[in-house]
Parts: sequence; C-alpha cells; structure tokens
Amino acid sequence: MQLYVAMIEFAAEDQWHSKYCICIQYFVQSQIYLVAPDAVCSDTEPMRTQDALFANDAFYLAFAARDLDHMDALWARESPVICLHPGWPALTRREQILESWARILSNPAQQPIDVYGAAAFNLGTNIAVICYEEVDGNVMVATNLFVEEKDRVLLACHQAGPCGQPPPRD
Repeated sequence: MQLYVAMIEFAAEDQWHSKYCICIQYFVQSQIYLVAPDAVCSDTEPMRTQDALFANDAFYLAFAARDLDHMDALWARESPVICLHPGWPALTRREQILESWARILSNPAQQPIDVYGAAAFNLGTNIAVICYEEVDGNVMVATNLFVEEKDRVLLACHQAGPCGQPPPRD
C-alpha cells in the first residue's frame, strides 16, 4: 500500500511540470485501475531521474495489479530490451518478455510483491533504478533501465536476483 500512496503524493506535487509523468490511478472497491501509465518528457528536456522513478513505480503497480496491458505499455518498442527473471534464461525479444509477464501475472500462485529502497542513477541518456523486491519473505535486488522513446520514459531492461544482505527498510 505504501507504493500507491507515494505515487499519489508525487502526482499531486508535480502535476504541472512539463515532463509530468502521467500515471493516474484511483481505487474503486479495492481494485487498482491505472490510466495512461506512461511517463512523458518534453521535446526540449532530457529524462530526469524522477521521471524514471515514477515509471518504475508504474511498472510495479502494473505487476501488483496483474495488468498485462499496462505492463506492455511500459516496455520500450524501438530500443533493445532485456529481461532477466530469477532462474529464467535471458529474454531479449519484446515478444518473449511480454509472454513471460503474461505467465507471471496470470499465475494464481504468484505471491504479492513489495518494493522498497528505489534509487535512480543517471547513465547519460538512460537512467537505471535500483530497488529491492520482497516476495514471500525473500528479498531480491532489481535493476530497471529506462530509455526515452518519442518523449516517453520506457523500460528497456529488468533484472532481479537474490540479495543475501538486503538493506533495512526506511
């Protein structure tokens, strides 16, 4: 629940900025509905770390909501893409990646994910977000790499693996 509250506060603080990340959410009868989950950048300004952090939140909201359409909307279409799920072979085609998410999101045994400790790192034209994913008491460290395509902040790489010494929660 903390993730959703943080996103609402962020949207309220930054709604008039030219690079406002559009990720409107609302709750109806305990259901999560995501509307336009794409971060948008202006033509004249590069992607900012907070744009990538917001897109990262949208990624985990789509995961929590088991929403494949929004997961699809968050992945890059023109840039090369990579996805490394723990225990899976490397996925390097968009179709493979979306098929993997379809399997994960439709799996009734998939435990809820709790994300914390997100930090963004500017890598020139791309931004990496490092965060921690807790699933069923196990913590993984994840790297999500965001690129800009047609003024949108999109996910180009997701990698998660076991973390033997996760940091404490804030």
